[in-house]
Amino acid sequence: MLENRTKIGNLFVSFYLNNSSKNLLLINGIPSYITKHHPLVRFCSENKINLFIPRYYGSFESDGEFSLRNCISTVEETVTFVCSQRSLELFGQKELAWTSSEIFVLGFSFGALPVLNAKLPINVKKILCSPLIDLELNDKCKGSAKKEIYYIEKAYPNLFRFNASTLIEEYSGISNPEKEEFSLIYGDQDDTISTLEIEHIQSKYSPRSVCFHGGHTLDLNSLRQIMSIGI
Repeated sequence: MLENRTKIGNLFVSFYLNNSSKNLLLINGIPSYITKHHPLVRFCSENKINLFIPRYYGSFESDGEFSLRNCISTVEETVTFVCSQRSLELFGQKELAWTSSEIFVLGFSFGALPVLNAKLPINVKKILCSPLIDLELNDKCKGSAKKEIYYIEKAYPNLFRFNASTLIEEYSGISNPEKEEFSLIYGDQDDTISTLEIEHIQSKYSPRSVCFHGGHTLDLNSLRQIMSIGI
């Protein structure tokens, strides 16, 4: 499982090539940092899926300012990068190539809102897992999202470079699309995203839904089902 690293302008992308035309982009929750030891990396290796993991603008190795708008740009620009089918990796300065006939974009937790709002080519499939897309609804349901945003500002000031109050205010100004096609994965014991939040998403968008027995996590068996791997 060889990690390749590249930078497109100010955007840093980690990626793993597994000799496949099937590609998965992980738009992750915060404050997570995915390395080669993460179960998803092994999952993609075993199932022959190319995996791409951008770092949001204003976080970790990427430059710029962290904001919801820039998180959406992170999604859109990474899809453009994957569609280009080639990159110069940083260590050996070697050009690498892949095929991009199938592209899935997976937004987990915080990453779901940027994926939902990203304007992507029609053939790109969106997947939202344990999605946080309505901060006010999460707050009304006694969720912990706002508290966690304030915590990240204090605990990871050099890794996620944002002002918590400004980011929370930006949530209030986001107008999620009225219609959007995506698949939904959620856990029946999630204590971060409430049942009411999931029901709101299902009522508004009628996504293909897969419920797993578990909490606020990325369930690989559900992902396998959504991506039709080995079934």
